[in-house]
Amino acid sequence: MHATALVAEDEPLLAANLQAELAQLWPDLRIVANVRHGAAAIDQALVLQPDVVFLDIHMPGMTGLEAAEAITEDWPEKLPLLLLVFVTEYEQYAQAGVGPAIHMVPIGRVLYFEAADKYVRVVTAERDHLIRTSLRELLPQLDPHRFWQIRRGTVVRSDATATALPEECGKVQITLRGPAGKLVVSRLYAHLFRQM
Repeated sequence: MHATALVAEDEPLLAANLQAELAQLWPDLRIVANVRHGAAAIDQALVLQPDVVFLDIHMPGMTGLEAAEAITEDWPEKLPLLLLVFVTEYEQYAQAGVGPAIHMVPIGRVLYFEAADKYVRVVTAERDHLIRTSLRELLPQLDPHRFWQIRRGTVVRSDATATALPEECGKVQITLRGPAGKLVVSRLYAHLFRQM
């Protein structure tokens, strides 16, 4: 059985060029759809369930990264996870080779973890990563003195917190060091930040 793929690229010439290269490098691959924006990529990926989705990073309306996150969140549990390949001319996104890559992220660089369905979003100052595990499975592996749960789906590295301000209803707003911004701590976990 041949592998199937969906191509999401808003520039027709680039889409045609990608398909020509794929035909040469991977002759058994069958392109089942070619779409021009992120919303169509999500819809068609979930309907056609290809083995691989090639996503342009920059598309109108929704980026390839946002589309990839939406696809993985709604992907049927009974199916093997599809392969997501990002296609871009921008060097800051480029990675050598086609296929899954493993990025080693030192725990000290993680600002926070956020649940995303069957995945966990790992946020660092430089970029976000997705890991294929649930937050419930990840929590026991984290040092509870260093990583604090701030709401049901979010765990923050405690020493990445710059400020903590009380809000109405017993919640606390924290500001993280670096570009990660602000997060709200639920009432259940607000006591962790009262001594700051």
